[in-house]
Amino acid sequence: MSKTASTFGDYEKALHQMLDENEALRAEVDKLRAEVSRLLAWINGDADALTALQAIYLDPNETSVNRVKAAASAIGFERPKLAATGLVVIDFRERVRQARLKATAKLIEHIPNTPEPA
Repeated sequence: MSKTASTFGDYEKALHQMLDENEALRAEVDKLRAEVSRLLAWINGDADALTALQAIYLDPNETSVNRVKAAASAIGFERPKLAATGLVVIDFRERVRQARLKATAKLIEHIPNTPEPA
């Protein structure tokens, strides 16, 4: 009877091992199906490069190196770059006055005062 019990125990152990492996393989198949679906969407034009990068850095199954690279590549397209802007205030009235003075100015020749002969 102990031989039957040990054989039954071996079968039960093998069954649980196969069920665990089956569950792991189903998870892998689901992951691969999602990847194929994502790639087909990208090929068909439903997704662009930014969407692909976002999918990579949002995927917790990716390595941290790949996630950081994808995030670094995508950041320039997700957020606008900050640019320094300055406000230049021009007094339009003064610019017009300066232009008019320049246009109407005439060259005045200057003859230095010479002492009169005595």
